[in-house]
Amino acid sequence: MGIYDDVAACEDALRGLVRSQIGIRWTELFEPEDLATFERKRREDQRARRGTILATDLLDYTEMRHLKDIVLGQRFWPEFKSALGKMKDIRPYFNRLTDLRNVPAHARQLLPFEEDLVRGITGEIRNLVMRHRNGENLASRHWPEIELVTDQFGNRRVGGETGPVDKPEYLFPGDTVTFTCRARDPLEGVMAWTCGSSISHPNFDAASGTEATLIWKVRPEDVNEQSWAIITLTSERGDHRRGDHDATVGFRYFVAPR
Repeated sequence: MGIYDDVAACEDALRGLVRSQIGIRWTELFEPEDLATFERKRREDQRARRGTILATDLLDYTEMRHLKDIVLGQRFWPEFKSALGKMKDIRPYFNRLTDLRNVPAHARQLLPFEEDLVRGITGEIRNLVMRHRNGENLASRHWPEIELVTDQFGNRRVGGETGPVDKPEYLFPGDTVTFTCRARDPLEGVMAWTCGSSISHPNFDAASGTEATLIWKVRPEDVNEQSWAIITLTSERGDHRRGDHDATVGFRYFVAPR
């Protein structure tokens, strides 16, 4: 996972926190021309990536500097304090990330101590957000959790979600679906991923790491109006959050016969 990926993962975690704490009210902090800029970025992204379902939420087009204004602003800070702690502790993190974010983004190299600093800050913020999301669930202190899984069509799942999308993708036997996955382990252990079908169970792909790419190959046995691809995360420790694994997410597809 590169430095820019670390920052992007941190931004994703903060966006999730904004959605859960204040919802659409974040837009009240920006002028109409700012929101128009986010919308223009969204339209340009969609035109460039016609084969992908992209987010319609303009929050996905904000950057660290915008998230800093949302989270640390006087108006909404009380909503975020329970997750991020004291302002005096978290503000320097946002300031440093805002300063350093664009260095790797513009192909300029950070010095080793700067890379370590970015990894430490982004890792702590992601842990704070994860623990807040789990509330009093002490399991998040001991076992890994899925942060985000996205299929090649742009459908997204965060840890624990297995609900159907509004309009499931239409597939045929022989098709393949690629998933990009990201997880975090509070103990920083080795994590293993598998992708299998809820119908043809032996059909699976496997990978390891905090980030992984998995491919599901649709088989004739998967023909069903509700065929599920199940992504499973398992640490290499002897104990697990859910018996023999730690976390799962599911994606529903319509698999038609040829």
